[in-house]
Amino acid sequence: MRPVMLLVMIGIFVIPFYGNSYIKTATPRDAHQPFLARHGQPTDQSVQERFAADMHKKSKHPSILMVNSLDSGFFLAANTHPVTRYFHLMNMTYDEFPEMYHSFSDTMTHRRVQYVVVFVPGNQPLAIDMRNALNGVHPYNKAPLVKNYRLIDTGYQLLAGKPKNWALFELK
Repeated sequence: MRPVMLLVMIGIFVIPFYGNSYIKTATPRDAHQPFLARHGQPTDQSVQERFAADMHKKSKHPSILMVNSLDSGFFLAANTHPVTRYFHLMNMTYDEFPEMYHSFSDTMTHRRVQYVVVFVPGNQPLAIDMRNALNGVHPYNKAPLVKNYRLIDTGYQLLAGKPKNWALFELK
């Protein structure tokens, strides 16, 4: 009975890793350039850590809105929590759930958050300016973002093996 139990225990620990191709991309790792800062320059800080440092220069507990993507660690890095109702439903279109987009627009119009983080579409490091940063924002949310916020930082990094560009906007 003991040999059978030993084989079962070994199997419990070995089988989950056998043939799991995702395990190689489950954690960000690149021995040469783990993260890229503005315009593709190497840095040892993640985009999340750098944006959090920018936020903490002006606020101990910053408020953040993610307008076009799910959170990728920005709330955790800034040691804050979402203050908007629909922060977790970013996979829905305007036609499917206009109430979410109206909520984000209202939040930015009434200046209820200090910072807005925007995912910028692109498969390589971009020199992100205001035009590029707004490419990923739904048209309904562009006007309040431009009117009330200014672009203060950008960044690029590999996230789960996929390239991601980000832009940080601060309340004017």
